[in-house]
Amino acid sequence: MKKMSIYLALSLASALSCQALAEQPEQAAAEPLKQWNVGIGSYATTINVDGNHGDEDLDFSGLNLAGTYAFNDNVAIRAGYYSLDFDDDSELESSGLDLLAYYGTGFATEGFKAYIGGGFFTDTWEAEGEDEDFSGIQLNGGIGYNWEFVSLELMLGIRSADDYADFIEDLGGNGDVTAISSSLLLSARF
Repeated sequence: MKKMSIYLALSLASALSCQALAEQPEQAAAEPLKQWNVGIGSYATTINVDGNHGDEDLDFSGLNLAGTYAFNDNVAIRAGYYSLDFDDDSELESSGLDLLAYYGTGFATEGFKAYIGGGFFTDTWEAEGEDEDFSGIQLNGGIGYNWEFVSLELMLGIRSADDYADFIEDLGGNGDVTAISSSLLLSARF
């Protein structure tokens, strides 16, 4: 019975693979895949500290430059650079990189797209010649729409907050720390 289940699973996987390969030339003939997106947009991060003295948000906002390469309609990678100002004090700046891999639908064709993925982030806070570096993994996802030459998408991310929590603790603060990011990106498709 166990061998029969394995053979059945392998047969089903083979049939699905053959069907997917057979559909790819039809899709390519119907619409050429546009694998590259290069764009600019707004970007924001929020570091929330829920501590003994209440709930406080450290909000940064600014610009994002990003490039995305779609291997096919379901798998893509993205690299992005952001430069932000602290909303309460423009002398404190944040800049960094996002490196992400996504799985979803609609990356390389026209129409709706939705995806989820993860990757790595770096973040550097700088003020008055001093800087502090943060980095870690993140879970990220988004939705958007591809037109023939333009793409618009909204992305949300949840960052690991350990480095931020250590920094806040070093400054004498305490509590639960969460870190999120968001971006609205307008891209050229080619």
